[in-house]
Amino acid sequence: MPIKKHVTEFAEAYLNNQLSLQERQQVDEHLSTCLACTRYFFSMRRVRREIEPVMKQALGNPVPPAQLQHQIRRELAQSKSGWFHNFFWHFPKQTLSHAGTLAVTAFLVISLVILLQNVNNSEPAIVVVTATPFLQLQTVARTSGKNAVLMSNDAPSAKLSQKHSTLPETNQLEPNLALQEAIPLARSAATKLGVVIPAPSLASHAEPDMPTLLKRLTYQPDQPKSAPKEAVIPAKLEIPSPTGIVAFAVFDPTQGEYRIQLLNLDENSISQFPVSGVSEPTLRRDGIEYRLTYRAWGNPTRALLSSGLDGELHDQVTYFWEDAQPDWSPREERIIFASQRETDRKWRLYTAWGDGSMEYNLRREGKSPTFAPDGYRFAFESCDQQDEHASCGLWLADLEHSEYDAKPFLVDTQAKAPDWSPHGETIAYMGKQADDWNIYLTDSQGSYRDQLTTDPASDGAPTWSPDGEWLAFFSHRGNSWGVWVLHVQSKQIQQVYDFGLLTIAHPDNEAEWWHEQLSWSD
Repeated sequence: MPIKKHVTEFAEAYLNNQLSLQERQQVDEHLSTCLACTRYFFSMRRVRREIEPVMKQALGNPVPPAQLQHQIRRELAQSKSGWFHNFFWHFPKQTLSHAGTLAVTAFLVISLVILLQNVNNSEPAIVVVTATPFLQLQTVARTSGKNAVLMSNDAPSAKLSQKHSTLPETNQLEPNLALQEAIPLARSAATKLGVVIPAPSLASHAEPDMPTLLKRLTYQPDQPKSAPKEAVIPAKLEIPSPTGIVAFAVFDPTQGEYRIQLLNLDENSISQFPVSGVSEPTLRRDGIEYRLTYRAWGNPTRALLSSGLDGELHDQVTYFWEDAQPDWSPREERIIFASQRETDRKWRLYTAWGDGSMEYNLRREGKSPTFAPDGYRFAFESCDQQDEHASCGLWLADLEHSEYDAKPFLVDTQAKAPDWSPHGETIAYMGKQADDWNIYLTDSQGSYRDQLTTDPASDGAPTWSPDGEWLAFFSHRGNSWGVWVLHVQSKQIQQVYDFGLLTIAHPDNEAEWWHEQLSWSD
């Protein structure tokens, strides 16, 4: 059958989350058996992602019709300004073998490095090279400083070559002229198709300014390895209240099921995620929208799912009931998770896109993974395969070399549930001494340890606030589980949620309650 008869009438509604749950499941089943349909579907998704910044600026519409997307894409490709050629250049991967693709990619990267080294110091370029699923060359911006960044974002790796020393001053940045040139073209294409263009004042989701964009694309250098000095807090210093949404799960023994709670710290309110039988949440905010990924324990679906906070129209991220402990990348819609899906029941690490596509086996034993701010490195719990007792603790790896180059940075058999700060190299984790679980800090080199809590009750499963100033964690203080927050600099601590008659984990999993996790988003 032609692709159109298979997919076209459903693809747009699928991407816009306009299908019922039953219809969406039917499309998922069909895509799993129809390779041509899957290619068509992902082609539509790529087009949308490519022109989305232009659409938001020109039309104020984050979900344009498919016809408009392709028309604008053609208009940009045919424009004399060359904007589309500079921003989206697709290399025909279908004509190359895997070896050829790698060779061409290496050649282009080397050429770019040479070009960057020879270019005039007054106008170096910040270049992003993307090779998934086609090779794309995107010239993002120009600065007047002396720094250039070369970033490869190919799946499964997203390595950033450190070709810079310090960040340029934000007042040296020029406007994003390429984007400004594309906006009139997008409006022209929309007018040809009869699309009503809203007034500029009504357009939403404005693109970030260039300093913000540069900050997102620039790899942050390592922090000093020495332990941080004890902070001196003035007596009259007023510490601002924590803000954002904290997601966590509770277990209701009367119903025999998990439920995810959404704690809004801004409004001091709590709401329940409408899907029951789910736990281990990780929360991500993209603009004004939130995306929640969680572990589903119910029937017929027992795997990792992803949806908005309304719980509707979910994506099935994985397909094994043993998949657990997801964490969102701070750079892209990628999830890293752990699983015991193999027959030997050992924990191993995997990544996948948030919609369940392009799963990749990192070929590394471990659990409780947490991404670094660069979205390329990650920390996790593991043991040396040859000497488990000597090298158990927290390990460091990256998406490209996890199989052979992972290494321990904190050897401690009781170090668990790491969470990497959204800013810098600090990592929070839970550790145990004399049968007492507490919260600790270290860095990605393991060069120091700083104990944050000392209460004899169990404290664990820490998660960072988006600003990196607070930690939220589970605690059994007062013989009752609850969620507490701690201001890292001042050590100020307060309870924000009491479980009451509920508990933290299923009775069968109480011995390892730290497998549950919290997630904090702004």
